[in-house]
Amino acid sequence: MLAVLVACLLVAPGAGGEADLPGNGGELGVELPVMLCCSTLAPADLPLSVNEAAITDVEAFAFDDDGLLDLAVAWYANDPATPMLRRRFLTIYRGIGSGFDEVIQIDLYRPSTFPFPLDDSVFDNGSGEVVVGDYDGDGDQDLAVLPYFSAEIWFIENLGDGAYAPHYKYIFGQFGGGFLTPPEGAAADFDGDGRDDLVYVANPTPDASGQLHFWKTAGPLSAMARVNWQGFEGGVPTTDTLGLAVGDFDGDSRPDVAFTAREQIAEVPVIVIWHGLDTTAQEFAVHLVYPTHYSADIVAVQRRACGADLIADDRANGRFVTLWTNNCTGSLGFTSQGRTIGLAGGANDFGLVLQAADVNGDGRLDVVARQRRATAEESDQVELLLWNGVDREFVIDSEAINTGGYENFAGNQILRPRNLVVADLHGDSRPEIVSGFVGIIQPGTEPRLEIAVWNNGCMADIDGSGSVGLSDLSILLDGGMGFPTADLNRDGVVDYLSDLALLLADWGCQEVRP
Repeated sequence: MLAVLVACLLVAPGAGGEADLPGNGGELGVELPVMLCCSTLAPADLPLSVNEAAITDVEAFAFDDDGLLDLAVAWYANDPATPMLRRRFLTIYRGIGSGFDEVIQIDLYRPSTFPFPLDDSVFDNGSGEVVVGDYDGDGDQDLAVLPYFSAEIWFIENLGDGAYAPHYKYIFGQFGGGFLTPPEGAAADFDGDGRDDLVYVANPTPDASGQLHFWKTAGPLSAMARVNWQGFEGGVPTTDTLGLAVGDFDGDSRPDVAFTAREQIAEVPVIVIWHGLDTTAQEFAVHLVYPTHYSADIVAVQRRACGADLIADDRANGRFVTLWTNNCTGSLGFTSQGRTIGLAGGANDFGLVLQAADVNGDGRLDVVARQRRATAEESDQVELLLWNGVDREFVIDSEAINTGGYENFAGNQILRPRNLVVADLHGDSRPEIVSGFVGIIQPGTEPRLEIAVWNNGCMADIDGSGSVGLSDLSILLDGGMGFPTADLNRDGVVDYLSDLALLLADWGCQEVRP
């Protein structure tokens, strides 16, 4: 078993009383990954006149049927001198095993007309979260792109063979009526009709409408529409709804949804769980969990069939996470197992982004945490929390990933940047870590948008030895010798140009094994 992460690739455009658990658990015997670094790819150039730019989200999805995951990147840039040159794009990068190739840019911008009516203001203020799901039930993955302070939403239909059809909808049925910046969204088949439904947090601020919004279609993706699914019985009015997680919390083998919030009347932090959707009444049952701190993100960890556990971050500083284990007693309930302390912190009032994945290949779900805001001097913006199942504790490794040189400036808007992906991008059963960064944009300097992809293993390790060297070169020069992994760029042929170049670029890579 490999227990490491190596190499880095850049692509540019219950009620309280939680006990503190140790953050440094070297004595627990959990295998710690190690990260080495780097090569780069260039994005589309941005003019020096750009005064604001952001990568608003990065997601992994299946662009085609080659067996490799691809990347969808939403980003925007503003040019104050020429507003009509504002850029709002969804860029698709195809995974080729050894890296990524940019294959398409989908223009998401329809500038407002002047004078009125302002009936075409799609993403006038920029894009937001990207949510991947099979919304039309045709077997491939579509995309939904949420707005930043706008009243519209894009649905990007996957037509197959690399073709897409964009459709946009008004969130409130018409232009205007409210502007939303959903900080997080997800896709799941809540009603069991075989099609994914879209859910997103609709209330990051008190003046927004509702707590969660759901969208679905019984036909083509162009017919996506909001549905009035709500959680009423046992629920409470909330504000500051920020984090969102989907999982089977009540053990009925159906997806449920949880979100972090502030109880509006009592003014206390709350985790709200909507579960067991009644499609006739269009209503979820509601369960409330009361932590002692506010959270900006939450993640569901499905370790047992009886119900998923919850892990919530510390919004105030991003210095700890709290584990809530499912009681699995037949009626929904959670018990706080305490805090894992010792994370880097520094993202004051913005907290962490959390993703669950088996990072070190031991068969147990871990958590990857990312500070939402940080300077280029901070090298521990992305940290690994490796799970020790016996002691119900995490071991924090702050040195596995070096994020020095990357930054997320304080000018970003509501809970940006969220960008964090943990997925097997190279088809070798080991998850990579992807994170987007936005440097400070100064007058006269080149705007800098960066996506870092940390690879979990040596990409050119053809023989599986854990290193790249003469043995791999010999296999490649002999045409692959029955090793399909010798086709490093996944173009269907082992050749001495592109594949050899990729092997030489990865020459000397050495995985750290337990």
